[in-house]
Amino acid sequence: MEKIIPIRNLRNAARINTLGGFYLGRRQFVTQNPELVRVFLEEADKVGEWAEKNPTEVAKAFAPELKLDVSVLEKVARRRTFRLRKLTATDRFIQLLS
Repeated sequence: MEKIIPIRNLRNAARINTLGGFYLGRRQFVTQNPELVRVFLEEADKVGEWAEKNPTEVAKAFAPELKLDVSVLEKVARRRTFRLRKLTATDRFIQLLS
């Protein structure tokens, strides 16, 4: 909408901890492969760090598939977090309420 008509943002999701996606691993696999899990998480976080530093490139990558203007997707990319975050007890509690 911001591209079509002038709007005033009354509320946004800043400082709201959204869960987003998450990774699950079987306890046995994680226990038997701690180095592999560590490397996977480090590399996934590096991708997230790159995405946060390159919102235009992220937007260009998704624009053809989503059929949205790059400038719109760039705004979306600038507003979100791509890096990994640990799931906290608060997050788990919110999941139970949902």
